[in-house]
Amino acid sequence: MNRGSQVIEKRHRNDILNIPHDNERFETPITDLHEMHEMGWANMSHSRAHVEQSEYDVEWPATDRKGRVLETEGEMHRMLHSRLDEEPRVAKGVPVDSHNPVYNELEHHIQESPAVSDLRVFKTACLKEKCALFENDLVRVGVSSNVLLDQNNHKKMLKLILFFENRSSEVIDEFTTEFNDVAGLSRVAKPGKLHTFIEPGKQAKQQVIVAFDQVPFECLQVTGSVNIAGQNADNFTLFLPTLITKFMEFKPITAAVFLERMKWRGGNTYKTEEIVVDSSLIRSPNDFKKYFNHLIDLRSADEHDYTQNRRSVRLGGLFELDVPNAEYLLQINMNADGQVVFQVASFESESRIATFLLQGLIFLFKQN
Repeated sequence: MNRGSQVIEKRHRNDILNIPHDNERFETPITDLHEMHEMGWANMSHSRAHVEQSEYDVEWPATDRKGRVLETEGEMHRMLHSRLDEEPRVAKGVPVDSHNPVYNELEHHIQESPAVSDLRVFKTACLKEKCALFENDLVRVGVSSNVLLDQNNHKKMLKLILFFENRSSEVIDEFTTEFNDVAGLSRVAKPGKLHTFIEPGKQAKQQVIVAFDQVPFECLQVTGSVNIAGQNADNFTLFLPTLITKFMEFKPITAAVFLERMKWRGGNTYKTEEIVVDSSLIRSPNDFKKYFNHLIDLRSADEHDYTQNRRSVRLGGLFELDVPNAEYLLQINMNADGQVVFQVASFESESRIATFLLQGLIFLFKQN
């Protein structure tokens, strides 16, 4: 059975396997890739074995320390912040190894690649829904991404649309691409049809859909070949933003419910070491909200308190990865010195995924 024909886009439910209409373009007025982080593109985020009914589907009532249900909003608010103020400064959880060979090799290859001279360009592409990825005198490559749901297989997938723009003054009479095979990351359908003839200033588009089957897995690569006037003019190989973080899909949650669930899942919580975050990506705690939707404040500290080195900031969020209803909790703890500890609470059976995800967050946000 053709799995591609079964795919249903979660929000729009249109024919997602069709290449975008001709009037759709990857608009990127960027002349310098280092300006990308200034642009306010939205982030896309997203899960594991089939769960008929999530444990989190139950809305547990907020209670005080004696188990009495708090009925008024004021009571819940006072209890919430009293708990936060009483919490120890040391983040709880099982420490994970900061290093993973997959991310170490990825960082090395990107830094050594003649096609991508800035690791931050790739990291930005892994955090945003739409981003420029690479450019030279002949071509510019952009990528957009979003999460799909295959309802028949109860599986979430990542759809990438690649945009190849002819930046030269000559016609590209043949442009071809080739994708590698990655263990643990499967291509759900064959890459979409690519128009190989590209006039100056025009774009060609290609769609690819992937899903992860196990961890760890490496990032997908694409090799492009440019022919002008019958002669090979350029070849390039790029890593595509298919990190596990691209599958994260955050859901709305309140602070009170988040804390109850973190307490309940405390035995299956994992954490990173303290890291200094990359200031080009994170300048204040609220910058995390640009990349991860539905993050909530777990402390009542405002931005002024943080910048004046008075208080730390804690953010929380609930997300799914490759399987609907298999939910995880993310807590971000940032102190006034800019150091961050990430925590993830997961199902006990998903400890390897939680660990790989935390290592991915370190790869993305740690200052090099």
